[in-house]
Amino acid sequence: METPPFQQDIASIPATDKQGRRLRRSLILLLLLLGALLYLYWVLTRPPEPVGATKAPGVESLFSIYGFGKERLREPNGVAVSKSTGNIYIADSGNSRGVVFDRSGNFLFKFGQPSAKIPALHQKKVLYHPLSISVDESNGDIYLASALAKKISVFSKTGRFKRDMFVDNPIKVKVVGNKLYVGTDGSILITTLKGKVLKKWGTKGKMPRQFEYPAGLDLDKKGNLIISDSENNRIQILNKKGALVGGVGEPTRSLNQADRLFGLGMGLALDDKQRVYVVDAFHHSVRVFDHNGADFGELGRQGSADGQFNYPSDIAYAGGDVFAIADKWNDRIQVVRLTPPNKPVPKSTTKK
Repeated sequence: METPPFQQDIASIPATDKQGRRLRRSLILLLLLLGALLYLYWVLTRPPEPVGATKAPGVESLFSIYGFGKERLREPNGVAVSKSTGNIYIADSGNSRGVVFDRSGNFLFKFGQPSAKIPALHQKKVLYHPLSISVDESNGDIYLASALAKKISVFSKTGRFKRDMFVDNPIKVKVVGNKLYVGTDGSILITTLKGKVLKKWGTKGKMPRQFEYPAGLDLDKKGNLIISDSENNRIQILNKKGALVGGVGEPTRSLNQADRLFGLGMGLALDDKQRVYVVDAFHHSVRVFDHNGADFGELGRQGSADGQFNYPSDIAYAGGDVFAIADKWNDRIQVVRLTPPNKPVPKSTTKK
């Protein structure tokens, strides 16, 4: 009687068949391991998706912009909102480009010639890791600042390249009327829209009227310049002549100092009531002050759900109580309604 195949002596199987089976098993294990690694990479790097409205102090999420089609935003660092059209302008830093959406979050166009490396000095048209963005309301021109490329690039309202203006370490750019306000690593420049320097205020340092990474700029109704002096843990206010007329906070000895005003204050914006809204990257929140410097505390908390933030870097006022926030490490722009408390928050209850 013939022995069933499954009872055959393994030793009788030809060596070549054994090797083939071992090779196939090894290949299968290798493919399984590769699949597991690819899945892990996807989980760790995939952009966050909205997961439904979540209650966060003083924050109501209206909608988020993650990208368009299959193209995603990557670590957007700057945001601006046109007062006339409501369009949302994004410095899509990780993708080295600019992107524009309408007031409802619908994609309009992208622009700029992205570069994967720092462009050579005076290399035109190329964008590299833009940090901030602003729009000229008079003609729609778009300005992007890149500290690493040492220039401010200007594009038309349709995204056509117009010119580069070369500036040392431009961090924040803000168009107001016919002037350009530029925060560099150590000073504030006021220039024409063509880049001619009209005024230069301050130097690098920690003394009054000195600056360390001024990441936020806006003007109040009196023409005073409000400056988020990020690495000095303070806000400084300069009048039209560049004299220091106010501010809150002061430089600290270390990031661990218990009485720090901000974790890391970044971009800022003023609303119609002249309240100052500062995004705090390390506290994952928005801190609010009135025009006299009274502290109304922090709005929001860390997370990836709607209404939460993960290292926000910039904020733009969209009218009423609505703001667009560059929620940097959530890879999105979040449009939110912010509702500060009616009264200032006692110092003992503010987060440090």
